[in-house]
Amino acid sequence: MRFWIGVMLASLAMSLGQSAQAAGPVTGSEALAGGSTSLSGSNDVTTATSVSWNGFADTDHQTGDFTAVPAFTTIPGSSSLELHLGAPTTAWTISSAGWGTFTETSISEIDYGTNAVTAYLQGNFTPGTLFDSSITSNTATMIISLNQAGGPGRAVSNRCHT
Repeated sequence: MRFWIGVMLASLAMSLGQSAQAAGPVTGSEALAGGSTSLSGSNDVTTATSVSWNGFADTDHQTGDFTAVPAFTTIPGSSSLELHLGAPTTAWTISSAGWGTFTETSISEIDYGTNAVTAYLQGNFTPGTLFDSSITSNTATMIISLNQAGGPGRAVSNRCHT
């Protein structure tokens, strides 16, 4: 079953104590929306075992170094995220030459609400060609929120985080 999922990826590649102009790790955040999506294991977002996307798009909400990413930039490709705590069986990765690559190392927390799931991913971000060449790879946190208004079997959409 296909769904349209909005994904909020907040606090992506945050690094404390670094300014956006200084050489070093990426600082800032960016919001992305995922599309052409499916749930596995259940048609209920709160009991699904994984979620898959067929690409992401920048939603024009960037801070810090991520302001180098043009609004509505597309990150093509398929990716599937296992929805369980700890290290993944297969690491979730999204990547494009311009944007860069985020590779999950673990999910540190999953919060369940009524028809909603928020997962806190730990991983590594390597900036792409859109970023200043002095910016280096670093550890990153990504927050993914999935909401299913109306309950199981309904479309899944984004929940905005600040």
